[in-house]
Amino acid sequence: MATDGKIFGAHPLLWVVLVLVLAGGGAFTVKKLGDSAKIDSLHPQLQPLVRKWLDRMSAKGVSVKITAAYRSLETQRKLAAEGKSKVTAGFHNYGLAFDFVPTGKLGQATYPKSPPDKQDPTEKHIFDALRVGGEEGKKLGMKWGGDWGWDWFHLEWHPELTLTQVQARIHDPTWRVV
Repeated sequence: MATDGKIFGAHPLLWVVLVLVLAGGGAFTVKKLGDSAKIDSLHPQLQPLVRKWLDRMSAKGVSVKITAAYRSLETQRKLAAEGKSKVTAGFHNYGLAFDFVPTGKLGQATYPKSPPDKQDPTEKHIFDALRVGGEEGKKLGMKWGGDWGWDWFHLEWHPELTLTQVQARIHDPTWRVV
């Protein structure tokens, strides 16, 4: 690796993406990506909205961490089989969704122990942060999973498009979401 952190003149993340593409997208997974790398895995039109969303969250004094962004169909199906997702294919698979979690004072993820409909009063601050995340996302044209009553950590962006419409268009290099 050169002193500038690049391998053969390219950023290491580019090589990871290239290997994933050549390997069919599921040969291995990259763990512990930071927010920036996760944002970079999203659809190019969603990336600036997520950065703006993070800025708005920070301005409101709410610290969050992006826990998931793009995920392969193989990973999605595995999560569904493990009961960690309700769908075997979704907007994550097309870089049009991400998950987030509020963070504590030391930057650690802060997950509630109680479900949203049976909130423990000591966890109110967590659900308040998730609500702020959902509201700020909606102001930017995203859909928030908390409105469905079960996916409080999820935001997706696909203006008026169904998953089937996205699946039909995603491989067209001239296609734009809006």
